[in-house]
Amino acid sequence: MTDLLPATGYIRVSTRKQAEAGTSMDEQKSGIAREAERLGYTIVHWYIHGGISGRSANRPEFQRLIADSCSKSRPYAAVFIYSFSRFFRDDYETEGYRRKLEKNGVDLLSATQHITPGPHARLQRAIITAMDAAASDINAEQVTAVMRRNAEDGFWNGSQPPLGNPRQETQEEAQGRLVRGRYGRVCLWRLCWWRW
Repeated sequence: MTDLLPATGYIRVSTRKQAEAGTSMDEQKSGIAREAERLGYTIVHWYIHGGISGRSANRPEFQRLIADSCSKSRPYAAVFIYSFSRFFRDDYETEGYRRKLEKNGVDLLSATQHITPGPHARLQRAIITAMDAAASDINAEQVTAVMRRNAEDGFWNGSQPPLGNPRQETQEEAQGRLVRGRYGRVCLWRLCWWRW
């Protein structure tokens, strides 16, 4: 039986709600552990980010992961991620940090997006990370458009609206209130008329 190589796992979810639920994090962890064992590695340490975006390197655990992996003691032979989008949401940054790890003898391996070793590996990685980055950009654009439209319609974007910031009526709601008010007065007049 051969000895397993030491590796680390990096897990990230984007929202606090996902972090609190934990299901996505648990799935990432078990997927990484399975793939690491299959490839002859054992996860000796986990770096976990709950509720933080992958669009920036301004993530304490991510920076600690890079620093520890590139230290002179070289504690890990590989960094395992669930998918490249969990590592970074920017294709240029992904490649930059991957190269930094590689220069220090550490492989970046995905549990779900397998890269074939050889001359085509760079192309495969570039396609996958560019698609992840584009999906992130498109998603951000769509969310921004919906939030802007909600704000224009008088709805509060987020959890509970602050005190003193009531939601504005839509045109349909205002017309409905007006019709109900007039109909109610007519009915009231007829009710009073029959009593006279």
